[in-house]
Amino acid sequence: MLTQRELGQRLKRAREAIGLTQQQVADSVALTRVAISQIESGRRAVSSFELLHLSRLYGRDMVSFFDENAHMQEAENALTVLFRTHPELVQTPACREALQRADEIFREYLNLKALLDLDTEQNLPPVYACPEPRNVWEAIHKGERVAEAERSRLALGHDPIRDMTELVESQGIPIIEINLDDQISGLFIAHTETQLCIFVNREQLGRARARVAFTIAHEYGHILLDRDKVSAISRISNERDLFEVRANAFAAAFLMPEEGVSQFLKTIGKGASSREKLLAYTVPDLLVGHHRRLASTQVLTLYDVVKFCAYFGTSFEAALYRLRNTKFLSEGSFDQLYEQKEKARKIGQHLKIEEGRRDHPSSFAVNFTGLAIEAYRRDKITYDKLVNLAAQVKFDSEVIDEVLSCMGLENNREEAIYLPE
Repeated sequence: MLTQRELGQRLKRAREAIGLTQQQVADSVALTRVAISQIESGRRAVSSFELLHLSRLYGRDMVSFFDENAHMQEAENALTVLFRTHPELVQTPACREALQRADEIFREYLNLKALLDLDTEQNLPPVYACPEPRNVWEAIHKGERVAEAERSRLALGHDPIRDMTELVESQGIPIIEINLDDQISGLFIAHTETQLCIFVNREQLGRARARVAFTIAHEYGHILLDRDKVSAISRISNERDLFEVRANAFAAAFLMPEEGVSQFLKTIGKGASSREKLLAYTVPDLLVGHHRRLASTQVLTLYDVVKFCAYFGTSFEAALYRLRNTKFLSEGSFDQLYEQKEKARKIGQHLKIEEGRRDHPSSFAVNFTGLAIEAYRRDKITYDKLVNLAAQVKFDSEVIDEVLSCMGLENNREEAIYLPE
C-alpha cells in the first residue's frame, strides 16, 4: 500500500521534473510553500481536491501517482520531457497552463477512445528513419525526399492538399489549437509511439488557413522524422536548427510538390523554360527551327504568386520560398516580390482569395465532442461528465442539450429530490 511519505516523494519528483519551485506550486494551487513542503515530506496528508490540482499542474493523470510503475510513467511523460527541455515554458505561467490544459484534453480524448474500443483501430503514419542532418543541404534534401515518399504512401499525386487538418487527423493524430507565446507556432507530443498529438498556436496563427496548414505540415514532418524526441517546439528563434530546417523543407514539399508546382505554372503559361527562343537556320534542302519563348513571358508577377497561394492554400511567404527553392524564381525576383507582400494581400482581398478566417470550431473540438456524446449514448460516461468534457473544447451545456434532443437522446442528469419536512 502506498504510504503518505511515498506519495509525497512522487509529488516532489513530478514537481522537480518540470522545474517548478515549491513557491511556484504554492502560488498556482492556492497553498502555502510550507504546506507543499509538508506534503512532499509526508508530514501532511494531501486531499483529493489538492491532488487533482497538483496533477494538472504537473501534467499527470492523478491515478498515475498510485501506480506501482509510476517511476516508469514519469520517464515516458511527454509534457515532463518538454518542460525539462524548455524550462522557459515553466517560468511563463500562461503558456505552461495552456499546455497542461491541452495535454489534459488530449488524455481525455485517449480515454474516450479506449472506452469506445477505438484505440485498437490505429492508423498511424510510419517513422522515416533518417540520421541527424549534418548541414543545411542535407536537411533540406531529406525533408523533401520524405515528403515525396509520404505523398506517395497516401496516394496524393501532385494535387494540392485542400484540408491539411483533415488529412493529418485521418492518420490518427488529433490537432488541438491553444494559446501560446507569439514566438511559438506549434509543437508535437508523443506520449508513446501510438499516442501522438499536434498543438498549434491559435493566437500567433490568427486563424489564417494557410499559416495553419504550413504549421501542421511542419509538425507532421517532425512526427514522421523525429518521433523519438518525444516532443519538440517550433519557434522563430530556432528556425535555423537543422531539425527545424528539415521539417520546414518537408512542409514546403508536402504542400507544394515540385511536379505540382511545375504543372500549375504551365497552366498560367509560366512553367516553360525561357531558353528556347525561335532559331532558324538551314541545312541542305531543309529549314530547321526551334521555338524559344522570350524570357519576359516567363516572369512571375505578383498576381501569379497570389493565384499560386490560392491554389496550394499556402501563405505568400511560403509560396515565394518554395518557388525560389524549386528554381522557378530567381534570387532577384524573390527579393522584389517579397517586398510587395502588402500589395499581394490587397490583390487577394480584391479577388476574394485572401487567406480566410476560420470562425467555426476546430475539427478536433467537433470530433472530441462526438466521442463524448457516443460514450454517453453507450452509458460509458454520465451526463455531467459529457458536459464537462464539451466545456473543455468550448461547447456549453445548451449546445449539448440541443444536440442530444436532435438525436432523440434524453438528458439523464439526476434531478434533486426534495423530501417533505
